[in-house]
This record gives sequence, C-alpha cells and structure tokens, in this order.
Amino acid sequence: MKFVETKNIEFEILHPLIEETAKKIQQMSPFMAQTGPAKRNDKKTIKATIKTN
Repeated sequence: MKFVETKNIEFEILHPLIEETAKKIQQMSPFMAQTGPAKRNDKKTIKATIKTN
C-alpha cells in the first residue's frame, strides 16, 4: 500500500497484475515465470533495484 500511496494511485489499478501473477504461479515454475532483468540475467539492474529498496 505504501507504493500506491506515495505514487498517488488507486490500489485497484494493480488488480489485473495481481490476478495474472496468481495465475502464473499455478501454471508454471518461478523460473519460467521470470521476466525483465531476472530473465535477462541483468545483474547491474537487479543490484540497483535491491539498493533502492
């Protein structure tokens, strides 16, 4: 909730993303579901993301 509050957006806008994620975890392994930097093995971006969180 903190993220949507700081960005001043409604939480409901995330519902489709949450639903799609829930479907994925029932249909495939976490490894197969990875996207973005994780799938590309982009360690620089992953490290930058971890540092900012």
